[in-house]
Amino acid sequence: NIWQPSDFSKVEQLLEVLELPSKSPVMDEIARKLVLSVSTAPTGVSLDNMLMVETTEETTSETYDEELLKKFINLRTSVLIERGNLSDLVSFIQNMPEGTLEASQKNAEILLLGGDLLGACQMAAANSQRNNEDIFWSKMTVFCRIMEEDFGGAQIALDMLRERDQIDFVFLDLANKLMEDPDRRLTFMSAGLSELDPLNYTMFSLLDQPIDAQLIEGSSPLILSAMVINPNIQSENRFQAAIESNLSGGVSTDVLKSIYDL
Repeated sequence: NIWQPSDFSKVEQLLEVLELPSKSPVMDEIARKLVLSVSTAPTGVSLDNMLMVETTEETTSETYDEELLKKFINLRTSVLIERGNLSDLVSFIQNMPEGTLEASQKNAEILLLGGDLLGACQMAAANSQRNNEDIFWSKMTVFCRIMEEDFGGAQIALDMLRERDQIDFVFLDLANKLMEDPDRRLTFMSAGLSELDPLNYTMFSLLDQPIDAQLIEGSSPLILSAMVINPNIQSENRFQAAIESNLSGGVSTDVLKSIYDL
């Protein structure tokens, strides 16, 4: 009940100014406890008063608590994304009550980075019907059909993307490579890529392709964390990602040492 007497808007305001990842191991551990501890949502009401309210307005209180808890959990998810420790983030999501995780691009990307491609594709299927003009969900439709080995359906979805003005040619090349015979597949040149996002990073990983050093340096803390724990990424890329993540406070020196030992 450590959060309960606090006002939700004040907690939201304070978490927004919390600078993460922190280079201080002590500060990082405090932040980790704040966002990962199992607790009720902040209601601005003390425990004694809350029990009194629940006795007189049981139905209303239960509905309010469910809505507030969902909002609170998604707020903590945002903080975990900023902190950039993928292992903690995936563990947090896996222990959420069913139906709590919002079907959003941000959360689909977390599932991709955590290796839950099925979960990401289920979220994409639900969203593509409602947001069929959204570029991200259109890309996800292509990607998920490739994962299902529905290459014909993936090609149709790619053709629909080509008809738009905002076609991403890097994504187009990566998608076509995923559909090629692995034995005949050539190395993808990442020179045309200015930054890694979770979807093209996932495609790089599946293709077992080397990643340009400059791209690693400019990656978000969460993508760096994904590279560090991904055994499919080339060892040189994993080590560089671990260095970058360690410098920003994302992974500990012990993790960096373990990657170096490999």
